Amino acid sequence: MSKNRRGGLLQHRNSIRAAVVGFPNTGKSGLFNVLTGNRNPVDDAAFTTVREANGVAVHEDPRFMWLCGHFSPGLAVPGRVRVVDLPGIVPGSFQGAGVGCDVFKKHAAASDVLLLVVRAFDGQQVTQCVGDTVNPLRELDQLLAELVAIDRATVVRLWGELVAFVERKQGGTQTAAEFKSLDKIQNYLKKTKKPVRFGVDWDDQDLAVIRKHKLLTAKELVYVVNLSARDYLKPPQVHASHTSLLGRVRDFLGKEGHEDTDGQGQSSVLCAYSGEFEARLQALRCKAPAGGGDLVGAVRGSGGSRSYETPTPAPHAAAAPGQGGAHLLGPLPPPSLAADVALVAAGGVVGGAGFFDTGEEGGGAEAVGLYLAANPTHHSARTNVLSCVFNALGLVHFFTVGPEEVRAWALPRGWRAPQAAGVIHRDFETDFMSVEVETFLDLQDLGSEVAVKRDGKLTLQGLKYVIQDGDICFFRFKLPNYKASGASPKAIRGELPCYTALAWLACCLLGVMQWQVSDDMKEHLDMSP
Repeated sequence: MSKNRRGGLLQHRNSIRAAVVGFPNTGKSGLFNVLTGNRNPVDDAAFTTVREANGVAVHEDPRFMWLCGHFSPGLAVPGRVRVVDLPGIVPGSFQGAGVGCDVFKKHAAASDVLLLVVRAFDGQQVTQCVGDTVNPLRELDQLLAELVAIDRATVVRLWGELVAFVERKQGGTQTAAEFKSLDKIQNYLKKTKKPVRFGVDWDDQDLAVIRKHKLLTAKELVYVVNLSARDYLKPPQVHASHTSLLGRVRDFLGKEGHEDTDGQGQSSVLCAYSGEFEARLQALRCKAPAGGGDLVGAVRGSGGSRSYETPTPAPHAAAAPGQGGAHLLGPLPPPSLAADVALVAAGGVVGGAGFFDTGEEGGGAEAVGLYLAANPTHHSARTNVLSCVFNALGLVHFFTVGPEEVRAWALPRGWRAPQAAGVIHRDFETDFMSVEVETFLDLQDLGSEVAVKRDGKLTLQGLKYVIQDGDICFFRFKLPNYKASGASPKAIRGELPCYTALAWLACCLLGVMQWQVSDDMKEHLDMSP
């Protein structure tokens, strides 16, 4: 399917929803916990997750963090992704096999992007549910085939429900058109056994049917390979080679057409993740001082210090999600590694990647910060996975800034300025006049909005301007009664105008007053002789 057609399968929403999908014991719940800071149970046995778990992942965009430090706003709203952890599927799930199959279908269909997690680590303690050996390529191929089978079963069921109506010529032209599209989609899935998002012959009616029935293979995909800590911490140039484990997965996706290898406008993204490394990093953050007891870890940020109480880790608590151990440590907030590094920037450097294994009694944010400062290539996969979600959906970010609020907004790449204003509020798109635009890099280099304007880097754009990633926008729109009253245009930095609400409130008050006056007159007339 062409890139333009792929964009037609999804409808943009401010609330982005991602579902974690995979076979049992691949590290799905561990990834969910890392993204959201929740403590969904993790166990070596299969089918630990039989119900969905919901959480919110905050995207720590470095640009947004810099803007918050620069403006010190009263309210900061970063980009967010709603994440749902789903039960593991097994071969034959389209026929009802496995545990929680109905829960999986329901919540996966309601998501915008699927995080496909495959296992690429060895571990005798962890049950291998698919095949006898660990093979991420085979597992990925079977997982994609299972999603196609689920969609085919859905389309066959819907097609069968409309056959009788079409044969009796009931339901009108709309039913006949939907039946024709379902028949076309069914034949495509049967012959190619590939996701519908790779079809090239879909017309507008077909795309409408695909969106209506929320087919799983029409969604954007992010491929997450769960590596061992040793493989995950290898240098980036090793992962980039074709002989590495991640390189072989990348080549497999490129051959199957699931990923654009040039990295531009790709519809699906491959990223590395290690549940073992994430669990060790989190255990270090929560490590109790000598003597036991509860641990209170303070994470300092731009808004002051926040404390979180966590129970003392059990002896098995440092085990990897999906790689041993009964539970992931928690409850924890979404990790803010940048804040932790800044916290101990002046405290010296502790060298050595073996800091996890030194037996040190200390822990908490300082220990994590020291480790990350000493090992700059070691980092959590959390930010990378969330960036992959936005890239897979083809979204860019623009910002509205000011002393009252700094907010990050996501919109599809290629949208124009009026559509960006409509993301904030739909009335802004209707009444859009112009937008003042400055880039984040210009503001960061020059240091202030006054300097940006003085150097001519602040531009006034109109209806045809295409919003670029990192733009800082100042929208201007006309009031509904602008022409009649001669009022001046209103400029905003993202906050919602209250004129409509005030007018509605005035009408309500006027109605109450008239009702009260009529009641008083009626009472007076009743009392008169």
